[in-house]
Amino acid sequence: MSYMMGMKENSAWKYNLAIIQRYILENSNGDMPIDVTFLKKEFYELIPKGVTDEVQANLCIDQCITEDRSYSVYALMSEGEQYAIRRMDMIARKYEVNDKLMRIGRVMLDISDIICERFGYGRYELGELCNEYFIFPNNKELKNNPLLFSDRDILKILKGYNLDDKSLEIMVYEKDKPFSDLSIYKNQLSGPLEWYPLYKTQTGYLVLSPYALLLCAHSFFFKSLVNNVGKENFEDAYGRICLEEIVIKLDNCEELQGIKQYSDVKNMVYKLDIDKYASFTFVTNIPDRIELDKMFETERVTHELSSRIIECLINNESQIKSISNVSKVLNIIVFCGPKVFGSCCSTIAAIGLVFSVDQLGWIVELLNKGLYNLYWFLEDKRKIRFAPINNDFEIFGFYYKHEMTFYVDDDIAIPTGLTISGNPLLYDIYKFLWEKDEHVEYICSKLETVKHLADFADEVPFYINSLSKNDGSYLLVKLRDADMFLFYSFNKYAQISAQIAKSIGMWLFIIEEKFNIHVLRCPVTIFINLTENGTFNFSHFKRNELRIDISLSDINNLNIDEYYIVKGLCEVFMNKRLASRNFTMDHLKQVFLETGGHFLFAESQGSIAVIDDGLKECMTISKRFNNVVLTNIQEHFNWSPKGVKYNIQDSKKIVKDIITYLNQLLRPLLEKLSKRGELIKLLELHHGQLFWLALTNSRYIYYKRVYDYIGIHETKQHTFEQGYQETNALCKWIIEQIVLGQPFNENKLESVDEIYYAFSIAHQLEVFSTFMDILNNTHDDNDGIEILENGRIAKLSAIDDINKYMIDFSREQFYEQERLIKMGIHVPDFEIDIKDKTFELAFVAEYGISYSDYKNIITKSIDLVNEENVVIANFELQTFIDYVFNNGIGTDKYQPFKEHFMLYGELAQQIGRDKKFNFSDTYATRHNRKLELATRPWIIYDGHVLYSYKSIYRSHIVLYERIRNGRLSCSSKEMTTFESKVNDKKGKAFNEAVFVFLSKELPNSDIKKEVKIGKNEVLVNEDKNIGDFDLLLKNDENKVIVGIELKDFIECRTPYEFLCAIKTYRYKLIHVYERCEWLDKEKMQLKKIYPSMDEAYRIKMIFMTHHKSSHKYMENMEHGVVEMSLLEIIENPSILFE
Repeated sequence: MSYMMGMKENSAWKYNLAIIQRYILENSNGDMPIDVTFLKKEFYELIPKGVTDEVQANLCIDQCITEDRSYSVYALMSEGEQYAIRRMDMIARKYEVNDKLMRIGRVMLDISDIICERFGYGRYELGELCNEYFIFPNNKELKNNPLLFSDRDILKILKGYNLDDKSLEIMVYEKDKPFSDLSIYKNQLSGPLEWYPLYKTQTGYLVLSPYALLLCAHSFFFKSLVNNVGKENFEDAYGRICLEEIVIKLDNCEELQGIKQYSDVKNMVYKLDIDKYASFTFVTNIPDRIELDKMFETERVTHELSSRIIECLINNESQIKSISNVSKVLNIIVFCGPKVFGSCCSTIAAIGLVFSVDQLGWIVELLNKGLYNLYWFLEDKRKIRFAPINNDFEIFGFYYKHEMTFYVDDDIAIPTGLTISGNPLLYDIYKFLWEKDEHVEYICSKLETVKHLADFADEVPFYINSLSKNDGSYLLVKLRDADMFLFYSFNKYAQISAQIAKSIGMWLFIIEEKFNIHVLRCPVTIFINLTENGTFNFSHFKRNELRIDISLSDINNLNIDEYYIVKGLCEVFMNKRLASRNFTMDHLKQVFLETGGHFLFAESQGSIAVIDDGLKECMTISKRFNNVVLTNIQEHFNWSPKGVKYNIQDSKKIVKDIITYLNQLLRPLLEKLSKRGELIKLLELHHGQLFWLALTNSRYIYYKRVYDYIGIHETKQHTFEQGYQETNALCKWIIEQIVLGQPFNENKLESVDEIYYAFSIAHQLEVFSTFMDILNNTHDDNDGIEILENGRIAKLSAIDDINKYMIDFSREQFYEQERLIKMGIHVPDFEIDIKDKTFELAFVAEYGISYSDYKNIITKSIDLVNEENVVIANFELQTFIDYVFNNGIGTDKYQPFKEHFMLYGELAQQIGRDKKFNFSDTYATRHNRKLELATRPWIIYDGHVLYSYKSIYRSHIVLYERIRNGRLSCSSKEMTTFESKVNDKKGKAFNEAVFVFLSKELPNSDIKKEVKIGKNEVLVNEDKNIGDFDLLLKNDENKVIVGIELKDFIECRTPYEFLCAIKTYRYKLIHVYERCEWLDKEKMQLKKIYPSMDEAYRIKMIFMTHHKSSHKYMENMEHGVVEMSLLEIIENPSILFE
């Protein structure tokens, strides 16, 4: 039974196992052996009737961290005892408490850690939440029961804590020992096994309940501190620790001054928004007496304590409102006693939110400090009735898992009442803990709590100080046989020093993983000393301590590189006999050669977008406000009847009305954002998103290279990138609407809510504009709008196809860089010659200035912000003109530059009147628009020129890419002609490159190109010319002839482009299908091309695109035509013949 309780596979059966074990202990008389066979037969009969197991609410294995040790503990029955012990350990060390009770508590933790190690468990284990049956051990496993300890084992543990062999007698189970009257049958928590978890055998001890070890340890710590420190000191110290835990997780917290303080109640305030504050009330209650049978009961909130809490809440709110002049205060009551609190009175619960300190900690982590969301959680929660058994943490878990809403399903959008089962956040907490991997390590003669360095994949063993908010002052690299500590000074060189440390650690880790060897034979400490000038040098202090002196000037001048540093270090390892015998310098040379020899340190900075200029604004679109907008739509239109699907024409009207309504909602918000200061803040957000996008992509290129090399698959970075992309796209569109609409108004922005609301409206405008695009491209009434039973609009089926393509394409671009580079080597992207006379003339005709003038304006614009030492330009118009144009480029160039590259209000008057501008040039769903920030990154607004230097740099890249790809939206005849020639040349270059590649890769195939079919061709079609096979391949080994239609289609970046591409596919496929029909009838005409073919040869038709095909996501090919992308062929050319 004890073995079964120790198995993580039985985590969902914890209480039933405890009940059965207790039943056996109390009712067995030693006259009948109980073995596995008996248990399997009788087990389910032993469960008392009416007893059901609860849903698993905690991790199976968690960490209990003290100052000098981290213990693995069974946490299934825990109410946070493992975290309470950590705080009590801090108090014990402060007051120098280490009595017998405290030491026995540590013994319990030690035994638990040994059991987990014997089972082979990691530091964090979730368990098996969904096992429907008990898992039984076999006899072989029972013979090596991890819960059995010999007398010698126990004595050794006791001696480590200066205890004798009599110390555990109080922990040994005997039938006659007293225990709580609240039996396990009644509350499934308190019983004899929680007090007496050990069972004395003839040769040692059996741990009856591994769950109880943590609970017992907690009770001994608790009693020890109450006895030695006293109630008030204990309360004050514990509350202070809890408050500081939250302060560390958040920034800019403040203690309220002038409020009456109590030892058991403390206060803190945190600014959520312009008009909202959070008032935290930390409550700690330590009982005056400790009784055995009350230890595992939840602590009750007394009337006296309730009065103090309410007094503080009222006073806090009043003071916050008087000091800050805000009207909205979110009250958060944080229970942080080392004993679990029971439910508080309804008066307290009605005032605000109630969490334990651990629950609040999880929420802060999951929201990434965005406690702003808790204000709206409380507002939304108050509209619904919840079952009394549900606490605020469980309710928040449901809210969080449903994208910050209480939306349930398509029948009932928001329910009036809910009952929540279990802990909805259990997996999220486990994932967070597993990724953070916090534990204690011995670092340079002292013990420190460390956490995994989040920038790296979970498999990379890099750790930093647990409290560090950045890279800290050291890096711990846990190599296979020895740890490596890399220290660096926390000064102005700390960032580059940290990069060097990561680089060294990464290369040694790669060598170990790639060759399955150990690099070091013992722990090594390395001090990285970076100076402005100096000599590259290694100093050796003790046997395993080194210092590297590195000159920053050498790095900047490329006198030393990554390989030079790591090679020098490895040579020292070998000379000082610190390296293992299996490691050689050839291993290092090979990994550098095979990975391109570049990781983090000394990265070539190819884009100014990755410059860290301090402006790194970031924002996530609010899922909660997305739901608010959908609710507004539902309530405004109140469609009837429900559950109806409309035809295409009616569907278009519905969507058009929604778009009109959303624009009406957005207008007053844009007015509040129309001040120049607010517009600059939006530009700062756009600027910050460009930084994070560039950094994420450029950094991941290096990560991905080595991750692929050693077989690590990392997925977190792409999620970040998608968030940055969405925020950036909406931010740019809102800026455009403000500049073009000029919605000036004296109303001020009242709350961050209004910004989130504006972005969510913009998001829904994008969604419903996509709906309109889909409806405009379909004629099937089955694809119309459906009103759900809950009154909301159902998602159009085509959205799933589009989203799948977008996600797959985005993942390919992000994760398949090496494969895309390989494709580019074999089939290079088409490039234009910017010095070509035709291009120069076309550019002048299109924009009124030369391409060189355009680039010079960009350079001068960036020089201006650098000289003025600003990040976002905010210059008077004349100042900008004088610096950029009157200083070399020429005043006459300003007007055409303004007309084509600057965004200003008067342009809105030309929409629909000037052939250059269509209404679609302002649509959020369109790419390649003439009135978008990517085309016009310089803004004239309120007599000033505003721009982000990263935005104009990015705009230059976008313009070149559009011209190079033949996708520029042209106005002039000359540029239209030039782009037509570009597309023609691109297509021919693509076809020729594929022909050359296949000829080289498939030498045993006979490949022809441009094989025509028509009246007067070798392949005859009497009716008409039906085009040609771009490529025709014969493979004798597989007896197949393959016809290939090549299309240099490029990727779709928006849903609208996706739908346009589908139209193009349909048109092109008409001719492909004609050739397929001809082949069905005239297959043997191919004998004219390939005389050796016969009837046994099969025919295969392939439609090959340069990039991922959008068509295959929405429609099926006819006539057996197979769609393939160039990337698939590059990876495996023989796939053509399958």
